[in-house]
Amino acid sequence: MPILASTLPAKTLESRSVSEAFRRRLIFGLSMGWGGTIVSSFVSVARISLLFRYLETEVLGIWFLMIGAQATLGLLDFGFAKTLERRLAFAKGKCGPNPNVVLDADAQQSIRDLFAIARRVYNVLSIFVSVALTGVGFLYFLSIEMPEGLFWNFCIAWAIMCVGYAANMWGWYIQAAMDGLGDIGLSKAIGTALSLLSLGLTWLVLVAGWGLPALSAVWVMRGVLQRVFGWMIIRGRNQWIGKDRGRWDASAFKSMLKPSFKWWVALVGTFLSTDIVRFIIGAYLGAGKVPDFVASWGLLTMVSGFSAAVVGISMPLLSQMWSAGDSDRIQRYVFKLTRIGLVLVTGMVTSIGVYAPEIFELWLGPGHFIGYTAFIILAVNIVLCCHHGMLNIPCLAAEEMGFYKYVLLGGILNIVLSLYLTNRYGVEGACLAMFLSYLLTVNWIIPTMFVRLFRVRVAEYTLKVLLPTATTTALVFVCATFSKPFLLPVVERLYKALAK
Repeated sequence: MPILASTLPAKTLESRSVSEAFRRRLIFGLSMGWGGTIVSSFVSVARISLLFRYLETEVLGIWFLMIGAQATLGLLDFGFAKTLERRLAFAKGKCGPNPNVVLDADAQQSIRDLFAIARRVYNVLSIFVSVALTGVGFLYFLSIEMPEGLFWNFCIAWAIMCVGYAANMWGWYIQAAMDGLGDIGLSKAIGTALSLLSLGLTWLVLVAGWGLPALSAVWVMRGVLQRVFGWMIIRGRNQWIGKDRGRWDASAFKSMLKPSFKWWVALVGTFLSTDIVRFIIGAYLGAGKVPDFVASWGLLTMVSGFSAAVVGISMPLLSQMWSAGDSDRIQRYVFKLTRIGLVLVTGMVTSIGVYAPEIFELWLGPGHFIGYTAFIILAVNIVLCCHHGMLNIPCLAAEEMGFYKYVLLGGILNIVLSLYLTNRYGVEGACLAMFLSYLLTVNWIIPTMFVRLFRVRVAEYTLKVLLPTATTTALVFVCATFSKPFLLPVVERLYKALAK
């Protein structure tokens, strides 16, 4: 006999309601996130292919160094966006763990005040970004060898790029605000649409031969549109936000400084562990060595982003649950989502590894594969980083920031190792330095923090998450290896047909 909903205890009905609301938000967010990741991956692959086709190697190296400064936006944000996202989710969580909870007057006022704080902070940061990147960027690029006749063209492009970075910083908090309020799918949809638009404009600029200044101008457009469209959605879905602009709450702002600083330190460590590698390669080996490394690392990063989104997109919802005191539910969801994410990333990285030389030859042309030694090091590194990154999401959701010092330690270690290994072993040395800096620090420290914070039994985690991942990886490797002689000719013919 079926159990009627009216006969169930109120607590059970509420639990089911929370689970169903969480599932709906997560599925919608993942649909938009995965769809966005697929589109972004296509956009990135297509953009890189266009750049390789239309720009000379040295000019392309300069461009990759210029856009590499995008990573500094996260640094110059000083960790504020992630803290804003959590605090918005905490404000909702005070009214309950349900993502669809109706907010009371106090929660609405707290959220309006957070928006007032964010507006003031990011107006100041956008000005700071423009000034800081302009000066530091010119100093760096003056120190490297640049193709003859490119300098003044570069100066114009870099000035425009810095305006674009300032515009991106101006609208930086909008996506964090949308995620914090639970609109995780819509924020990804905006990013996807702008990615497609930027690809179209990039193609137009390259075909027309307008050069680096026009490519830089695309960044200005994206930052402005991100804020405009995002704010329209926030106001449309939460009309009470427009009743007043909120007030500057000094105590709330001060309470955000410490967790923001910790996250900023972690971002600095990540930059030193990963993003700075291309600059070290450019300084030691020349700008011509940068594109192949960027292409390999970029491809693996796209794959990991697709997989990590399984857990990462749920962070605002997990923060709301943590604020409501529902840590047991967080552990159950994280187990399931991490298992899915790890199976995806290991399966895709393994498949790419088997076909790597052929993939890069078809994609970029002969001679652009970084080599199996460097690629395997990068592949193992990305899998381990994806694992600790997914387990870091629930820690971040709970505002447990103790990992920050170890991320910075890993970054410093990478600098020390890179300066020696890159000079001695070239690109392979740079990849090895990055791998060791993660392996000796956050690859094992963050999982340990997750186990302690949520009282996870290691044996249970191994059985439910790690064992299925290892099994799937072995099966994918066997299938990819044995199918390669049959599938590769088909893929090559299809690619050549499409290229024509």
